[in-house]
Amino acid sequence: MATSGTTGALRLVALSKKAILSSAEAVNRHLDATARDVWLCVLPTFHVGGLGIYARTALTGSRVVASAWDARQFIRTISAENVTLASVVPAQVRDLVALGEHAPSSMRAIVVGGGVLSLDTYAAAHALRWPVLPSYGMTEVCSQIATAKGDSPELKILSHVEVRVDDGERLAFRGPSLLTGYAFYDDDDRVVFADPKIEGWFVSDDTGAVDGDTLRVFGRIGEFVKIGGESVDLARLDAILDTLRRDVDAAIIAVDDDRLGSVIHLVTTSVES
Repeated sequence: MATSGTTGALRLVALSKKAILSSAEAVNRHLDATARDVWLCVLPTFHVGGLGIYARTALTGSRVVASAWDARQFIRTISAENVTLASVVPAQVRDLVALGEHAPSSMRAIVVGGGVLSLDTYAAAHALRWPVLPSYGMTEVCSQIATAKGDSPELKILSHVEVRVDDGERLAFRGPSLLTGYAFYDDDDRVVFADPKIEGWFVSDDTGAVDGDTLRVFGRIGEFVKIGGESVDLARLDAILDTLRRDVDAAIIAVDDDRLGSVIHLVTTSVES
């Protein structure tokens, strides 16, 4: 799976079949998923959020319905296929809330990942009976690490992963769903494979706190923002801009956006007459 590092370089995350299925088993357990469930997949399978759905259904023997994203079609498909479970990103929840339609009665859980779901959007979705469950995860741990349960937005750590706080409030993880390693190009354009784990622990760039089985996430060290569920590395964009700017005084900034979480703006002092 492709991801971006803090240096702005593209990296590939190697995930074993064992790791993917370990995550899938834990998510199934957290959601009480069985063969009777029907999953609706509207996420790309080149990310762990979409791929994980197929791993979960492979373990339970349940069915997957796949569809491109369209909020109205999402609701129609749920009703037509008696869908019970789905995974979406915060922008898609906002699309559903904007329609103002109640969730079909078959729907019992929608995992929301790929970014922070605001409390206002969470409350608005629940008012329309959309059973959204905020979650926190990352590619390096094969998707979900902590996910809400029931009617509370609190993130509950899944059973397959251990979480601790290292120096500087960095979150570290250990468990069977961790990555095998990273593949990337070094400064000499040679392909390198490296395992970042130390004594089985993966130390992330995210900061947070652990209270029993509850996880609180504060933010990320570095220059990452989430846009519609996708991680965007501002340092990498700055490096690209440096190759294009010539004599133009310009900068790239991230601006908060209600739907997408953030959007990118190019700011320049140049004025066209």
